[in-house]
Amino acid sequence: MTEAIRMGAVGAGLFLLVLGLRALLRCKTPFHSAWTGMLGGVAALAVVHLSGLWTHVPVPFGAVTAGWAAATGVPGVIALLFAQLLMQAG
Repeated sequence: MTEAIRMGAVGAGLFLLVLGLRALLRCKTPFHSAWTGMLGGVAALAVVHLSGLWTHVPVPFGAVTAGWAAATGVPGVIALLFAQLLMQAG
């Protein structure tokens, strides 16, 4: 299995997981909210990653962190940022 197919399968699996959770929570628009939540999380991670040059708190943009951001949204990115701050302070 090539890397692109594997990443696509992981992305599709994350989307179906988030869509299922939204449906279980009886969200009125589970597809829309799952899609926007995933995009918002990855966009927030990109902004935090790019602003790491100025804030000196680098959060790496990789497959694991992007998957975490897609699955948990903006609160997950805030948790990544907080964890990175704790790692730097300790």
